[in-house]
Amino acid sequence: MVTCWSSVTSGLAYIFSRRTAQLTELEPSEGDVQSLARMLTRHGLLDAPANIEISLRPVGSCSAKSWPGGEFLPVERLPPVHRDLQKHATSSNANFVVAIRTPAVQAVCKLPGIRPLAQGGVFFYRSTIHCNSVLDVSLELEGKQDVTVVFVREMCGQGAAFVKAKSVGAAFTLAWYLNKTCKRHLLVGSQPVIEVEDAIWEHAAKQTQENDDFAAGVEWPAVMASMSPAQALQEQQPSTEEESVRMALANAHREIHSRGHDELIWNHISARLNDRFLVTPGDRLWDRIEPQHLLLESKNCTAMVLHSAVYSAVPANAVIHTHAPYLEAVSCLQGGLKVPADSMFAGRVAYHDWLGFSDDYAECEEIVANIGKVPNCIALICRNHGAFTWGASVEEALQRHVALEAACQEQLEAAHG
Repeated sequence: MVTCWSSVTSGLAYIFSRRTAQLTELEPSEGDVQSLARMLTRHGLLDAPANIEISLRPVGSCSAKSWPGGEFLPVERLPPVHRDLQKHATSSNANFVVAIRTPAVQAVCKLPGIRPLAQGGVFFYRSTIHCNSVLDVSLELEGKQDVTVVFVREMCGQGAAFVKAKSVGAAFTLAWYLNKTCKRHLLVGSQPVIEVEDAIWEHAAKQTQENDDFAAGVEWPAVMASMSPAQALQEQQPSTEEESVRMALANAHREIHSRGHDELIWNHISARLNDRFLVTPGDRLWDRIEPQHLLLESKNCTAMVLHSAVYSAVPANAVIHTHAPYLEAVSCLQGGLKVPADSMFAGRVAYHDWLGFSDDYAECEEIVANIGKVPNCIALICRNHGAFTWGASVEEALQRHVALEAACQEQLEAAHG
């Protein structure tokens, strides 16, 4: 028997976890570092927890704890780059510096620089430096403010990026998005891209600094909650329309996750329920979403803005929005999506310019207008952001979304030869 659904329990859990995360950020411990190491490993950003290279400088201290080893050292005795970034830090918060050496990061280390390109790259807008070796870092940092990442092209035979953050949660978020931004940069390659105006980048950066919902690290409670293995969905015969919709949505979230098309707690899937819609909760990773977790009011305000716009524009029963790797990369290209004439997407894709994080319902009118320009439109590519698909059911919206990502993958792979 399916139980009556309520958002109260998950809402209270979310509020508690956010408060717990804030306390953790003020009092980082060795346990926090161990948790970070485990989560970086689980998400493919570190080869093993024991190999984490991180330094933690408590508020107001002239020393920092350095791993591996966990030894407290004067800042001057820290390993190169850690030493320079910790000396450069002026924050009143504790400062974390963590090294990332994923294949994508190492590949970007060899390039002249990195382009943020899409919404997820906002954390690295004008906040990265590239150095040939560790000997150049101190000089490159001089006179620069708000440096988030230092790329070192040559360090013990390979490149590395060093991420500076104010909390353990922010360290995870920045490392995760750095790796994704590097992958996107490599997917786009030398193709002509849409150049986002500085004013929009600055607006988005300000949103991450002034709105806690968009700040680096907001995902950490959900990431920590995923430490135990995900449980398979318990398939039950739905007895009401709502139960059927909830199960379809939960399955769709997990399918998107299994394909690697999700983005931590972000992105969203929704389905109509009478005159409203059920949507991604915005407080947990997608492999943890169960039918009872779907809400009528997402904790992610962008979900409500964007999905409201799409439902106003088309007679859909379900809508999916992701920043899946290939479609996100194509959203950054000047030429957009290019498909053969027999593709389901030929002449049926609308476009919408990125304006920063979508936290204002005033954007809905423009989205509706852009979709309305395309007869029989079945997808919306948000430039420098991601894409939407929709359909008469959750299954149809999902099928179109998977097909769109595949079309984008085919286009990019052809461009790379």
